[in-house]
Amino acid sequence: MNKLWEQLKFDGKRLVFRNPSFLIMSLGMPAFFYWLFTKLFTNPATNNREFAGSYLGSMMVYSLLITLLMGMSTALIRDRNEGLTVFLKLNHHRLDNYYASFLLWNTLKNFMAMGILGLVAAYLNAITLDLVQWLSLLGLILVGQIPIMLLAGVLANVKRQETLGMLMNLVTFPLAIVSGLWWPLETMPEWVQNIGRHLPTYFLNHTIGQVINHAKINWSSVVGISEWILIMALVTAGVAQLFTKRSSAINA
Repeated sequence: MNKLWEQLKFDGKRLVFRNPSFLIMSLGMPAFFYWLFTKLFTNPATNNREFAGSYLGSMMVYSLLITLLMGMSTALIRDRNEGLTVFLKLNHHRLDNYYASFLLWNTLKNFMAMGILGLVAAYLNAITLDLVQWLSLLGLILVGQIPIMLLAGVLANVKRQETLGMLMNLVTFPLAIVSGLWWPLETMPEWVQNIGRHLPTYFLNHTIGQVINHAKINWSSVVGISEWILIMALVTAGVAQLFTKRSSAINA
């Protein structure tokens, strides 16, 4: 337990409190987009209160994407390439403590972003959420982040950080656009909408928006998130098995 606590303190400093990219990319950019699209670029013909609530959910999911696909995967590959995981092994630190700390801090980062964006929405658009809504959002973020975390873990298996950077850009921003996080999915071509409505980020965004706007929950989106958790778990297991076989063949 003491070693886990030491790992948590170590990771907290480097992943959160001494990590300016988290403040800029995961908090600053979604907050800026929220201000931009709910205060500067507004459509008088729409229900601004409902749109502001829905867009709050979109920015929560976008922040989650940035934190996990760009932050978590980068940190994992950096730790591996710089020898941190080897160092922990040599000093009799359990790697399960390392991964548990890593997952916990990234989950807390997503919760922090959710809370800060909620405060921004309250200040800019008087969006107020009751206790039940906050607890519902916590549960949705906790479960909805799982397929994205698994995807981040898969991306972190590449050897070079330059390759990871290219993959992150090819996955993160198209995923945000096609899922309708930046602007409504209905404004896009029909074929893009058909793809977007089957993505885990769309299911999560859609459900969070319903919670924020006191709408009836569409449980098919919750089922969709569960299906993506299963899919990504199978993909992660397959990739892990592939790399294990490749390592065994190299060492043989």
